[in-house]
Amino acid sequence: MTNAASTVPASATPAKKVTRATLVILAMLTVSVCLSLGFAYSQPGQTYFTPTAAKELIRTSDQHRADGNHQAALAASRRATDMYRRLMRLSSTHYAPHLAGSLHLLSTRLSEVGDHAGAGAAVDEAISIRRQLARFNPARYAASLEQSLRQKAHIEALARDHRPALNIANSIR
Repeated sequence: MTNAASTVPASATPAKKVTRATLVILAMLTVSVCLSLGFAYSQPGQTYFTPTAAKELIRTSDQHRADGNHQAALAASRRATDMYRRLMRLSSTHYAPHLAGSLHLLSTRLSEVGDHAGAGAAVDEAISIRRQLARFNPARYAASLEQSLRQKAHIEALARDHRPALNIANSIR
């Protein structure tokens, strides 16, 4: 009776070890290059693919908002926006629409917590990106540009409505 090990030539075993070792080294190099470029980020025991993590943070932001936790929604939205900013360094063509959408959402979250100046700055950046995209492909990006322009008008209206209330409150003191 022969066992499987005796039928494999002795020279094949070291080649498999070299191949496995090479694959492990290649995988480690790939992860470290992705980490250094900001395409992935790592926490102890886990490495996350940044585009997937950014999308998940947007979902998390939406869930926190639905639960009424506006501060947590804002924090998740900021993290997603930061991730899309890093991804823009890698491929501005691919990630520009995602960053613009994330900035638009960030402006909404900032407005919800009363930071109208921050909301205005975020939506202005989203508008700038979406204007460039709409010049390139109007059919695809005109609607999202219009959405951000409406958001800006809404934020400006909130800021106008909020200022007199602050002035009245200050004059009462």
